[in-house]
Amino acid sequence: AACAAFVGAVERRLDESGGSARAYHYGAYERAALRRVAAGDAALESRVEALGAREAFVDLYAVVRKTLLLGEPRYSLKNVERLYRPKRNASDGIDVNDAASSVVGYEAWLADGDPDRLNALAAYNRDDCESTAELAAWLREAFPERAAADDDDASDENDETDLAPEVPSLEDVERDEVFTMVSNSTKLPNCAREAVVGWIDYHKREQRPVWRQRRDWLEAPGWDLAEDERCLGACRS
Repeated sequence: AACAAFVGAVERRLDESGGSARAYHYGAYERAALRRVAAGDAALESRVEALGAREAFVDLYAVVRKTLLLGEPRYSLKNVERLYRPKRNASDGIDVNDAASSVVGYEAWLADGDPDRLNALAAYNRDDCESTAELAAWLREAFPERAAADDDDASDENDETDLAPEVPSLEDVERDEVFTMVSNSTKLPNCAREAVVGWIDYHKREQRPVWRQRRDWLEAPGWDLAEDERCLGACRS
């Protein structure tokens, strides 16, 4: 339910802005987690993929790695935010200050149910969200020419989209007909209907991780590919 509510909120913001709104995140984990949670619902998974096709998500980690030469040992959000905000403080006396400690803290909360620990985890994640928003604002202010160019590109894409409305394919029409027929069937129990609906587009969904990875590789900079043992990157003759 939380995943569907988030996807719906992004869709509304994107529609209300004429396609110019973006959902910012730092690193690939958030989007990977969104895909993993949505994988149990075929309709929700399709909505997440549609948002990706509309370029609704922006990974600020990739932007920072391509744009900044940072005087820090790592490009984690905690290191980058030294550029635009003061150092964080510990959360209510409970040590939740990085991704690793948040995972350990969550496992500890599952074991003891300590409400103070849960509040500290919520505060840590809220601070991460606020820091990501501040980073996006700082990048726009630090690189106004690039921000203006991105806005112009988004405007051009929206104009082209308005002129060329999407036409469903024959495959889409047939899939929707099967989905409606199975969903409205009175001869199958609820559990069977849910199972059959889940089979629709099953093989296509199974191939999506492969195509996602291929797209990520095509969009990644050479230095990033050089660090991936499955790729060749930053090669010179």
